[in-house]
Amino acid sequence: MTDFLIRKFVPDHEKTTDTKVRTAYGKLSSVVSIVSNLLLFALKILAGILSASVAITADAFNNLSDASSGIITLLGFKMAGKPADPEHPYGHARYEYLCGLAVAALKVRFGTNETLLTLMLNYVAIYVLKFIMETKASWNFFLNPNELRPVPQSFPEGARFPT
Repeated sequence: MTDFLIRKFVPDHEKTTDTKVRTAYGKLSSVVSIVSNLLLFALKILAGILSASVAITADAFNNLSDASSGIITLLGFKMAGKPADPEHPYGHARYEYLCGLAVAALKVRFGTNETLLTLMLNYVAIYVLKFIMETKASWNFFLNPNELRPVPQSFPEGARFPT
C-alpha cells in the first residue's frame, strides 16, 4: 500500500535528495496520518458510544489529537517548501523544526494529567508561541541563522561554497 501511495502521489519518488520530493513525501505522510487518525476517531467514538466504554471513547480523542499533530506537520511541510526569497536566502526549511517542536509540546501537554504541571506547561507553551508568532526577529533567528554572522561577498580563489 505504501509503495502504491508513493508512486501515485510523489512525482520522481526515486530522487530523495531533491527538496521537492522530500516535501512531497512529508505532505503525503501527513495526509495519510490525518485521514487514518480521523477514521480511527470515528470508528472508536462509535464503538465507545455503542459499548458505553469510557476507555474506548478516551482513546478516540487520543486519535483526534494525533490528527491535529498531522495537520501541524502538514502545515510545516507546506511552509518549509516555499522557495528562497530575498528576505530568506537560505529558504524556509526551519519551519519543519518549529512545527516538530510544536507537535512535541502538544504531546507533552496532552500526555500530562497533573494540574500544576499542566498549568506550567500551558504558560510556557503560550509564552513560546506568542514569542514565535509576534517577534519577527525570532523567525529570522530560526529561518536565517547565517544572518547572525557575516557572510563574505566573494570567496577567495579556489574556495568552495560550504555544503
